[in-house]
Amino acid sequence: MTPESGEIEESGRDAIRIHGGRQEVYDSKTGKWTPADSPELKKTHGCLRAFDTDMSAFKKITDNLQKTDSKEIPGQVTVTDDLDKLGSPTKTETVEGVKLQYFVPEAQLNYWQNVVKKVFDNKNNGGQ
Repeated sequence: MTPESGEIEESGRDAIRIHGGRQEVYDSKTGKWTPADSPELKKTHGCLRAFDTDMSAFKKITDNLQKTDSKEIPGQVTVTDDLDKLGSPTKTETVEGVKLQYFVPEAQLNYWQNVVKKVFDNKNNGGQ
């Protein structure tokens, strides 16, 4: 991709890519790649990086869109910073030894507390 505006254009970078993050380790003896034990995404200085499994799903979705939607054509990618900045946690508590910090309106706290409780109750009762 070629930058057109904003922070990336101002940086002077070009040839921006969207790609996987190399969460595998190459074994020169076997000539094969194996999944890393603790994969993490490395800094790219401009490119958009995602886990390889997410990139595979993304490719399937976009390939399907191009095949099935006549209005879908390859083109520009627009990245917009529209996330609200996180303030202080609304609430902090420990559940089953896990420290939880809630960054949601008070009205939604009960919902998320019930989700966490159900997950731990299910795990403690032999669920996955």
